[in-house]
Formats: sequence, structure tokens, C-alpha cells
Amino acid sequence: MASPNSYFVDPVGGNDTTGDGSIGTPWASVQKALDTADLATTDTTGAQINVKSGGADTLTAALDVDGTGKYGNPTVDAPLIIRGYDLVENDGGIGEIDGNNTYGIINDNVVDNITFIDMKMGNCGSAQILDLDRYITIIRCELYGSSAGIGVEMTNYNTVIDCYIHSCTGANAAIRPGGYGLIDSCFVDCGTANTEGIRTAAGLICINNIVKVNNASATGIHGAGSLNHIIGNSVYAGSSGAAYGIEISPSGTFLNVVYNNVIEGTTDPIAATDVSSDPIAVIKSNFLYNNTNPIDVGTDTPFLNEDNVNLTASPFIDPDNNDFRVTSELREKGFPQVFRGAPLSANYLDAGACQRKEPLISALQNARLG
Repeated sequence: MASPNSYFVDPVGGNDTTGDGSIGTPWASVQKALDTADLATTDTTGAQINVKSGGADTLTAALDVDGTGKYGNPTVDAPLIIRGYDLVENDGGIGEIDGNNTYGIINDNVVDNITFIDMKMGNCGSAQILDLDRYITIIRCELYGSSAGIGVEMTNYNTVIDCYIHSCTGANAAIRPGGYGLIDSCFVDCGTANTEGIRTAAGLICINNIVKVNNASATGIHGAGSLNHIIGNSVYAGSSGAAYGIEISPSGTFLNVVYNNVIEGTTDPIAATDVSSDPIAVIKSNFLYNNTNPIDVGTDTPFLNEDNVNLTASPFIDPDNNDFRVTSELREKGFPQVFRGAPLSANYLDAGACQRKEPLISALQNARLG
């Protein structure tokens, strides 16, 4: 497929009236780009809207992707990319879209095929930050500031990688990435009202994430469906406690993999008590500390429930200050670690938060073969 058409937005130096969308004469708003960028039926290349760093595009309404503008609903052949830049396209600069404490960034759950890269998006008040449908990709983004029931919600076939998700204060999940996709190497810092950090749907791969829970009734990662792979994650509850570290439900779910996770400070670190009587889970090689109860599988017998380790000290260096490097006790057990940090929050990086990572294929083979 040909490279997408490029358009440029500079919230500080651009002008929606005199600009033409070029890097030298940019527009001032993303909505102007959406209203003007051409995605006619003869154009199957798609568009990349580049948002310059240094100032926020403050919304007066949620972005309208498939409304009256020329762009229309993105497709597989003509996707939409919204990406930050500093001086030139794709240089890693961080663009920003601000919801003005009122508006979601895009709240249209029939819109597909959008990619966000190197963006800071939030301050949405009671609106969801993003509410989208399928084939959504979010990479190296900061998503923050929503009191809606769910901070970020998508349907299926979505990918979320290296993101920092925080200050979502609604009484539900901070993020629901949907099913049959991937959420990898994200830091989800839950609000005090969040009842779930990450809620999966069937067939989601959830790997290498850090979930910090701040609600005694909450669940760090909820595998809500079958065929989920929850691997290499850290769930930390600290002094606030949490009901579940990782929960597998509802009734009838099967073939979930819970492998190589680190869980501290919950009531039930791993619970899979209301599931199918068929072989229902691989629960293997997880590291547990300061949880009230042992792993709970009720009356059902997982396909594998073995090699889980109760630690004698916290596995993290300084989790209250977001330093999730693992301690020497885990390293001595051969537990791998690499730096995996959301690049947009100075506090997050300065704290040295990091995560372990194992190659996914190897992890799945180990989990399934024992």
C-alpha cells in the first residue's frame, strides 16, 4: 500500500484559515485536518495527520472523524494515522489533544482503522477519552483524565503498546481494549474508584503490563472471556489492597493462560472459580507476595496449576513511587527484566519503572508444555 498523504497541525503556530496543511503552513486544529484531508473513493492511501509538539489542540467538541468532513470513516485500505512530531514527520515528538475538561477525544464506537502514535490525549471530564470500534492501534501514548465509567474502550482486534494510562476515576475499568488483540507494556495507574485496571475480552493477549490498583474492591486484570493470555504482568495493590490480582470469569470461560505474573497485596491473587468444567486454564510460574489467600480455582481443576511461588519479600524495588524493577530475589530465580517505560511521563521515567519481558512464543510454549 502507498504511503499515506501527510497533513500537518501546529496548535501554537498554525492557522485554520490561512494554512494549507503543509509542514510550512500548518493548520491549527486536528478537526480542520479531518474536515479538509481528502479521502475520496479514488484515494486508497489514507492520511497521516501530524500534530506538532509544544502546545495542545484544545477541543470545543469531540473530534468528528466520519461526519460532514471529506475524510469519512477510515478503512483498511485508507487508514487514519494521528501522530506527534517535533520538527519533521515521525521524529518522535509528542503531539497533544486536550478535551478541555469536557469532551472525549473521539467518542464514536463505529469508527475503525485509526492509529495513534506519540500522542498525549486526555482531560476529558466526564467523557470517555476514546470510545472506538475495531482495528485501532495506540502506540507510545499517554491517555489520562476521565471520570466516565470506562476511560478507554474499544471492541475487537485492537493493539495498545507502550502506553501510560492514568487518572481515570470512573467506577469501572481504566481500559477495555476488547478481544482478539494485544495490550503490551503499558502502565495502568488506576484511580481510587476504578473497579478494574485492564478488562479483557475473549482472545486478548495481555503481556508485560504494570497495573497499580488503588481500590480495595478492585481487580487488577480481569480476563472476562475465554482464550486470554495474561503473561508477564505486574499487579500491585499496596496499602489500599485489592479484591483480585487477576480474575478469570464469567461462567463458561475456558483455555485461559495466566503465566509468569507478579502480584502483590491483594485478597485473591488469582481467582478462576466460576468457569467451565472443561480444561479451563494454565496457571503457572506466577510470583506472589503479601496476598491474603492462595490461588483460588474453586472446584474446577486447571489444566496446569503449578510452579507458582510465594515470595518472602516484596518483588518490587519501590512500587509506591512507581519503581517496578524486580528485586534480587526474583533475579536470583532467573526472572528476566528489561526496561519498558511509557515515554511521555517524566515522573514515570524518573521513577525507573520497568517490567520483565519474555518472548511471547517461548512463554506460551512453557505455559502449555510445562
